[in-house]
Amino acid sequence: SQLLAAIGYSIEEDTTVAVREAVAQARAALGDKPPSVAFLTSTVDHQASAVLDALRRELPGVAVHGSTTSLGVLGARGIVAGGGGAVAVLLLGGSGDIRVAAGAAEIKDDPRAAARAAAQALREAGGGALPRVVIVNAAPGHEEALLETLAQELPGVPMYGGSAADNAIIGEWSVYSERGAFGNAISLLGFFGPVAFGGACGRR
Repeated sequence: SQLLAAIGYSIEEDTTVAVREAVAQARAALGDKPPSVAFLTSTVDHQASAVLDALRRELPGVAVHGSTTSLGVLGARGIVAGGGGAVAVLLLGGSGDIRVAAGAAEIKDDPRAAARAAAQALREAGGGALPRVVIVNAAPGHEEALLETLAQELPGVPMYGGSAADNAIIGEWSVYSERGAFGNAISLLGFFGPVAFGGACGRR
C-alpha cells in the first residue's frame, strides 16, 4: 500500500492557464498513477468558480477539496505569489489498502448540521470506515462548533487544517468541493487505511 501525492502551482494571471499548469506539474510527478482527490488552493485574484470549472476540465471525475487563501500559496520551496494571484493543486491518491476521499456540506445557518453532513459524506466516500486523519477547511466564523461536532462524529481522529481566507478577510473567500465553490461551507479531506501521520501545534 502506498500514499500518492504530488503538487503543482502557477502564478499565471489567466485562470485556465494557471490551473492547467498547476495540474500538469502535479500529474507529471505522479506519472501514470491516477489521483482520487485534488486539494485545490488559490488566491482570490482568480474567481473561485472559474478555478473549479478549469480544474474539472483538467481532472474529470476527481474529487475536490480545498479553499481560497491569502496573498499566496505554499509550494515545495516556499511561498508562491504573483501580481495576478496564484493557484496550487495537490493531487492525492492511494494504492492497496490506502484510500483518500473528500466530503463537504454548506454551512448555511447550522454549522453543527453541516459538520455532521460533511463527516457522513466523507465516511461514505471512504467506504464507511473512520479515517486515520482529516484535513478540515471551512469558512471563518464557526470553527469551534464545527470542530466540536466533528470530534463527536469522527471520534479519536486527528484533525488539521485552517479557515478559508481572502487578501483582506472581507468575505471574498470560498471553500472548494466537488459540489461547487461556496462562500459558507466546510470541506473534509480524509486518509483511510494504514497511513502514518505526525503533527504538532504550538501555543504562545
